[in-house]
Amino acid sequence: MINTMMKKILLIVAYSLIVLYVSAQSTLPERYVPYIVDAIYTSDDHVRTSGKGESLTYRMKTDTVPQLLVVQYSGENKPGKGENFLFNISVNGTLLYTEGLNRNRHGLFEVVYPIPAEALKNGNSALVRFEAYDQSASIGEIYAVAIVRQKLKTGLFADKQNWQGLTNDWTCASDDTFIYTEPDGPQHPYTDNSVIDLMSYYGLELNLKLSGTNDIPVEILVSSNALKFGEPEKIDNPFDTRKIRLTLQNQKNGAGRLFIPFSVFDTPKASQSTIRRIKSIAVRLFGKHGGKVKLLSTRLIEGNSVKVVADSYSKSGEAGETVVYPVWITNCESKSQTVSFSIPKYGWEAFPVTVEPAQIELAPGEKRKVELQVVVPPGIPAGGREKQVLQILPSANPAAVQTSTFTTLRSMPHPFTIHTTEGWEEVRAKAEKYDWAMERKKRYVQDAERWGVPSRPPYAANSDGIPYLCATTHEYGLMNNAIAWQLTRKTEFAHKVKQFLLMISDYQTGFPLTRKASNQASVQEGHFFQHLAQAYDLIMDANIMNKQEKAQIEYTFRLYIDQYLRYKSTGGANWAVSQLTGVFFCALAIQDFNLVDEVLYAPSCLMDKFRTYTMPDGWWYECTVSYNLWVASEYIQIGLALNPFGYSLLTEKFPVDYNLTPEYEKVGANEREESRNLHHGHSFRIRGPIHQPYVTIKMMSDALLPFLDYRGWIFGINDATEREVGGDSFEMAYYAFRDPRYAAFIRMSPGRNDLIYGVPELPEVEPGDVRGAYADNAGALMLRSTQQEPREKIQAVLKYGTHGGYHGHFDRTAMLSLMRYGRSFYNPEMVWYSYAPYMYNFYVQSSISKNMVTVDLKQQETDDSKRSLFYTGDLFQAGCVEGTAAWSYPAYGGLRHSMRGPRDFKEKTEWEARYFPVPEKHPGFGVLTGFTEPVFQRRLMVVTDDYVVLADYDKSTENKQHRFDLLFQIKGLLGLSADKKEFISHQAQLDTDALSAAPLVTDINQYSVTGTLKASFLTKFGPEADNRGTRMYGESGNLYMDIYNAWPNIQRIAYTGRAPEDHGTQRNLKYMVEGDGKLLAEGSFGAWILGEGKVDVDITGIRKLTLSSATQHANRSKTLFWAEAVLETKDGKQIRLADLPVVKNNVQDNPFGNIKDYADGRINISGENYSWGLPAEPVNAGF
Repeated sequence: MINTMMKKILLIVAYSLIVLYVSAQSTLPERYVPYIVDAIYTSDDHVRTSGKGESLTYRMKTDTVPQLLVVQYSGENKPGKGENFLFNISVNGTLLYTEGLNRNRHGLFEVVYPIPAEALKNGNSALVRFEAYDQSASIGEIYAVAIVRQKLKTGLFADKQNWQGLTNDWTCASDDTFIYTEPDGPQHPYTDNSVIDLMSYYGLELNLKLSGTNDIPVEILVSSNALKFGEPEKIDNPFDTRKIRLTLQNQKNGAGRLFIPFSVFDTPKASQSTIRRIKSIAVRLFGKHGGKVKLLSTRLIEGNSVKVVADSYSKSGEAGETVVYPVWITNCESKSQTVSFSIPKYGWEAFPVTVEPAQIELAPGEKRKVELQVVVPPGIPAGGREKQVLQILPSANPAAVQTSTFTTLRSMPHPFTIHTTEGWEEVRAKAEKYDWAMERKKRYVQDAERWGVPSRPPYAANSDGIPYLCATTHEYGLMNNAIAWQLTRKTEFAHKVKQFLLMISDYQTGFPLTRKASNQASVQEGHFFQHLAQAYDLIMDANIMNKQEKAQIEYTFRLYIDQYLRYKSTGGANWAVSQLTGVFFCALAIQDFNLVDEVLYAPSCLMDKFRTYTMPDGWWYECTVSYNLWVASEYIQIGLALNPFGYSLLTEKFPVDYNLTPEYEKVGANEREESRNLHHGHSFRIRGPIHQPYVTIKMMSDALLPFLDYRGWIFGINDATEREVGGDSFEMAYYAFRDPRYAAFIRMSPGRNDLIYGVPELPEVEPGDVRGAYADNAGALMLRSTQQEPREKIQAVLKYGTHGGYHGHFDRTAMLSLMRYGRSFYNPEMVWYSYAPYMYNFYVQSSISKNMVTVDLKQQETDDSKRSLFYTGDLFQAGCVEGTAAWSYPAYGGLRHSMRGPRDFKEKTEWEARYFPVPEKHPGFGVLTGFTEPVFQRRLMVVTDDYVVLADYDKSTENKQHRFDLLFQIKGLLGLSADKKEFISHQAQLDTDALSAAPLVTDINQYSVTGTLKASFLTKFGPEADNRGTRMYGESGNLYMDIYNAWPNIQRIAYTGRAPEDHGTQRNLKYMVEGDGKLLAEGSFGAWILGEGKVDVDITGIRKLTLSSATQHANRSKTLFWAEAVLETKDGKQIRLADLPVVKNNVQDNPFGNIKDYADGRINISGENYSWGLPAEPVNAGF
């Protein structure tokens, strides 16, 4: 009863706060106000909501221009238990959207729905209806409804309120600055009309009147930020602003004209995203003091005399077919002119080309169409193509002659994205001849049969609140069916692929509406579209789609292509590769080679990503094996798909990035400051030398070979565990390159699995005996002992070199791996929390989770490091790495993800139900503080056939005193021994400094030791081993290991503790203590490794004591206890609650009584041991 009342009270308070907040706002954000046609606010009608199965209706005024429906909701409005927000939104009976409101946002937010013109064609009003989807659903709270005009153009220069620095008569001093800022306007879901896309225009024209001054030097700045008068360059990122200097000439009667072609701005071609999102244009004048400049007019110029746009710049056709390109010509002059067209020749052209008409007359601003007609001649092989050039000559300005280039090809028969027809014949033959291939074909068919084509859900949104069409995992069922069609030629599989593609591409309910297909991030969306395109290509030879269905699917492909090609920029690493690979296969599937070449070779596209992110040693910049393999597979697939069209990507050598800065916008003058304050301490440089001037796609596979062990496994590095690389991982590489070294590792796999690329007959090759290897850019130094039996070899790895961007760990000089018998005691993901939890950046990537020497229990800053020794011999192998870096607290609270997520660290801990103490004074969310001076670190490693020696040298560059801790992360402690050992104390946490990650290491036993210290461990592997909460992979069995701390052998402190393994124990917990029905104490926190509630209350006169605990969600782990709860009498006597009569309600019984936890272990809360506790785990969760 008490819990129920508490729920009611909390809900009433929350509701009241929301209403008050909305009433205070009582309007939509300012950006909408100038465009409002009609609006209804909650201040007029309170919060509008409905019961299950009900509806809400509004009669609203409309206009005659394109309009949007804007609805304001609240991120705090969540459906209760048994409730479901799902409703249809319609205008005059036309369904706009099915809304679900799973937006995961703070406060009020707006959702904008475009209104089709046909819904508004009758009358000057509209009936806006919100209707529950069915009788079990209801409408969420609505705070405002508005119909607004769309902002249809940018560059609203005539409106004086958009300018700064001009007087009422549009005048500015000749030595001053004036600024135009584009007004926001409504947030359209598909286009951002609150900024100017300068790439859509040719230039900017300003007509001015000069007085009291001669020619004036001028600087024009365009910025993606809203510049402020008086400080036009005070911006967060210098790359957000572009500049150009020129001279404003004083012509007759003081007239002056500034014409600025946008191509002349200091914009790197690889960073076009800024120039496409311009918010402000500033004009800085450097004339003599006392003069005046008056702005007469300003306009954006769409083209140099004429603007030329084609619907498409590449098409395919059959032999003898005429391919037609509609080309639209717009007159950008203020007078009429004649525009003439011709076809320049290079020589040896084979495709006949004509343009009709060859000349047109255009009035000012007029737009007309001409047609470029190209004949595909007989004799051109499939995939053969030729470029055609259309020359456009405007009579008003012959110097503005321009050309447009088109690519026409003889159609390539499908399929070709994964094998050609001949290639699939070989695959089918393979499946008939080889048992392993036959078995893999069988599994493809079975998996294809099991997959049911999903229906488009009425509404689905991911964890970021972004609506989507289906789960990403459906790509597997899609591809299984496309491949099953090619393997069996049974059309039922092709029909399932077709059905799915048509669902995704539906004009009204599919990708054209949501602009999001899969439920995950853009990196997953990239390979989702890659598979959509490949599946489309694979079933084309089934001939089951008509012209309209193909057009619908290809329209969605072009939308996706435009979405990612429009805003090309540096950065993105594997995310960008995935997105652009999706674009590539969409372009290839529709045989648009203008787009194919653009996504390959345009600045910041696929080949730029490859040559800048692939390091000179062949490793991928993020320095993880999984990304190395995956990115390599993407480029190999691209190369194989292009082979039939005559490209040679797989054998090309691409120039290395000599700057070693793939994300050069993050490595400027403020690199260190931005790393500490913006980028969570991460570094985006490539470290190490350049050994040759090129990189190749094959190098990405070659780079891993020397590091693979006798099983074909490789150690973990950065965000990666140790994993198998032999077998399937090299099948595609061997198919593409036929390197016999790959075959040696494919043979290590117990069974073949790659039916698509697996070459049946492999050469008999054994891997070489590698005693050591290094990759100076990736920063991995590996040494192996010399035993004859491969599994007996000791393999040890040190880390240095490149950090790896957001996937980098702070572990220069750390021991990455120590492996023998197919078992390693450690990998960087041994204790793993994926990207969203604060533990990922705050602990997993931090130095405190590594096998290294730490400084003051802080985190090592990313900086230069190097290999200073590498030796292999018969007696031992040796290597040494070193570097100098400052140390700091980790990024406070880990990664900031998005404004939809937690606003600060405290809120993040509450969202995750993982308590962490928040000090009164703390840094900003995600900011690093508490930096030391640089500290030099060197680690020498020697590997013999029996043991490994590590020798560390660490010293402050300023001779300051620090705490140095030599850390090892090993599971399975057997015990410590030393010449002299004395137990000092048990402490709950390694350290209580709440800015550090040290409080996450708990249950600390401290010892005073003198002489040689020996720590013995037994780490178990296999199904019988209890490695829950970790990612530990290895061959079944035991790994015994002794660590000797031989020097210094003076008296010192040694300690053992528990790493914060992820056992999924986190829950939001509420507890109460009542006496005779009266509330005495209560509290709540996120209960997991940390988190506790302390109760100390006066119970004098109380006859009945009630202890209540409630968790928001059930959990597989039972972890809650009232630890050592006692009653203390006046005379100091303590009575255990466990010894008093008790009535239990909804309490999970503990089979191990009061002295053990639910798993027969110690009762340990926040690192502190308790001798007993009352079980407090609820049988039924919820509050």
